[in-house]
Amino acid sequence: MSALERAAQVGAVAGLAIFWALNWPMMKLGLEVVEPWTFRALVVMVGGIGCLGLAYLFGQGISVPKRDMRPLLLVGITQGILWNAFSGFGISLVEAGRAAVLAFTMPVWVTLLAAIFLHEPLTGRRLIGLLLGMGGLALLLVPALEALNAAAFGALLMVCGAVSWAVSTIIVKGARWDISPLVLAGWQFIIGGVPLTLAAFTIGAPSTLLAMDGRTAAAVTFSAVVPMIFCQAIFFAIVRRLPVTLASMSTLLVPPLGVFFSAMILGEQVGLAEALSLVLVVGALVFVMPGFSWRAIRRRQPASRPG
Repeated sequence: MSALERAAQVGAVAGLAIFWALNWPMMKLGLEVVEPWTFRALVVMVGGIGCLGLAYLFGQGISVPKRDMRPLLLVGITQGILWNAFSGFGISLVEAGRAAVLAFTMPVWVTLLAAIFLHEPLTGRRLIGLLLGMGGLALLLVPALEALNAAAFGALLMVCGAVSWAVSTIIVKGARWDISPLVLAGWQFIIGGVPLTLAAFTIGAPSTLLAMDGRTAAAVTFSAVVPMIFCQAIFFAIVRRLPVTLASMSTLLVPPLGVFFSAMILGEQVGLAEALSLVLVVGALVFVMPGFSWRAIRRRQPASRPG
């Protein structure tokens, strides 16, 4: 792998983490006014239409070949419907930063599923990186255990969302796609958006959209455009390019950043545990990224110290 390719991967992971992390407090702001079914239906449908629209502008065909129909339907169910439903309700019941931690336990489930279904080896480096990352997430959860127990249903929903996202990631990696990541993201959102929209009009409250003020509208717009279009397409591209275990670990940076952004925007507490969590997660990512080598680091060290 060239230095330019490695830099592009690092840049993609960093951008993905920053914008996905920003989305957690944005969703919390939106859900303070907009009812969860309505919120999720809106952002998912806007994301799907936006992805397909951009793909068309870029000259990509947006029709789906027959071979891609079955895995696309499965991705639409597991991520388009289940992930969005579970996370949409879960984040409304727990703090945004802590919800992000629970959602991004996804790499644990991906690692287990990849070993079973994709036969990806769990190397020593990957295992150490995963343990470092999960240790960072544990630091975020420990101070909030009492609050999570009080909102046990919300916590359970977020974990269910993480599992459904992991299953979707395995499907994306296991299939041989003829469509681009942008088209894949668009259609899986459309598949998920249809039942979510029906739910919004039958058991939800679309009228809550009329209660939005400027801040809420900005938060909902951010959630519908940035994570749903750009971040999702980038993530699918990473999954298709890297081993799925490594690709999923790239999301571990989101929860610590989500906690910091939630502190900045929503006033949620942040302290030493959050800082240590960020250090551990960054260390985990550096450890598992392709191209990392202890031997190369040792070779760059001087052979002897100047006298």
